[in-house]
Amino acid sequence: ESPPSFLKDIFEKVCIERKPLRFCAERLRCLLHTLEIADISDFSPITLISNFATLVSTYSKGFTILIEPFDDRTPTILNPILHFSCMDASIAIKPVFERFQTVIITSGTLSPLDMYPQILDFRPVTMATFTMTLARTCLCPMIVGRGNDQVTISSKFETREDIAVIRNYGNLLLEMSAVVPDGIVAFFTSYQYMENIVASWYE
Repeated sequence: ESPPSFLKDIFEKVCIERKPLRFCAERLRCLLHTLEIADISDFSPITLISNFATLVSTYSKGFTILIEPFDDRTPTILNPILHFSCMDASIAIKPVFERFQTVIITSGTLSPLDMYPQILDFRPVTMATFTMTLARTCLCPMIVGRGNDQVTISSKFETREDIAVIRNYGNLLLEMSAVVPDGIVAFFTSYQYMENIVASWYE
């Protein structure tokens, strides 16, 4: 859902216009300062809401609101989660370009280079691509469909919370890291899924 659509829905349901929402975070900060509240940790929930209100009313383009009806860990309990996500990389990097006169962007995966000045909305002074030379074969594509206990492992939504799948992924990483030199890179479908998996491994 777009911010304008979300704000329109807010206005229709609770009659709050966009303009006062833009100053929520600043007014709350001033109020806490006036009341001389030293420990503001007790006010973190309302601070989070005021920051969200300010952001959603400030940016009408380049952002989107994702609404999840429930937490993946408790699908039977209605517990909506709002995500305010920046979909325009130029907005995120703009403060960097405004603050620093010279910015160097490097990466091993920025390809093709011509696309990124358009995405980030800047004019590069110099662009260069360097080839990578590998002294030995270090890539071995393969698909592992089952764990040591012959349980099917997959990251699809229906099975990602299965304890057996989580355990087998952990065992696979342990066994691979024991025989692969120079380290390995593990890919997860999302940051949230990675945090949940790692937390399960520590239990």
